[in-house]
Parts: sequence; structure tokens; C-alpha cells
Amino acid sequence: MCNSNKKITPNTGMALLTTANPNLNGTGSIVDIITGANDGTMIDSLTIKSLVSNNQGMIRLFIKDLSSVYYLFQEIMIPTTVPTSVVQSYAATVELGINLKAGYSLAASTQLSENFSLIAYGTNYEMCDCNVK
Repeated sequence: MCNSNKKITPNTGMALLTTANPNLNGTGSIVDIITGANDGTMIDSLTIKSLVSNNQGMIRLFIKDLSSVYYLFQEIMIPTTVPTSVVQSYAATVELGINLKAGYSLAASTQLSENFSLIAYGTNYEMCDCNVK
């Protein structure tokens, strides 16, 4: 009898945001970060790190479906930050806890033309054949 038919493997997705996109409707410059594996992917968290001085603005997270339509999922306020030799650039980790279907993607845009590095930490699910008799 099979006790487990699921295997999990880590999946880390990365993206750089550089182009301003004030749109909330899924149009404009949107960058895919991580895509769901064949049996789905759980996205645990997303780290946002500013690569420059930044003004107050917004990072917008979208879910892209199999038809390449982007749906606004969440907005993250970014405060004005000026990094110096004693002040770090803006950084935050957002807990997500979402499951992506196969082929669906987590994507993002930045409201202002400022550079951000995004790293999504996830886990791929893989259904395994159970050959135990």
C-alpha cells in the first residue's frame, strides 16, 4: 500500500523590476517571477529589495493564468528610502502562502521607474507513481 504519492522540491524564482507601470488592470510592463510546476507550486514568501534610492510607491503582485491574463493579487507600499553608508536600501519579506496551478505565474510590476530585485521562495509538488505492492 502506498503511504505517500507526493514529492516536494524547492523552487526559487527571481525577477528584476525596472519599468514604471501605474496600471492596476493587468496591462503594461509586468514581469513573471515564478511559474507553477506540473502538479502545482506553493509560494511561501517573496523578498523585495530596492537596488536604488526610491520614492514612495507601490509594488503590485499579479497572478497570470494560462491565457496570459494578469489579475491583481496584492499591493505592497514602498516607503521613500535613501541608502547611505549607514542606511540600508529598502527590503521586506512578504508572507504569501498561495498555491499556483500548473502553468500559472506569480508576477509583479513597480509603480515608479525604480529598480527592485524580487525573490519568490516556493515548493513544487510532484505526484509520484506508487509501485509498492
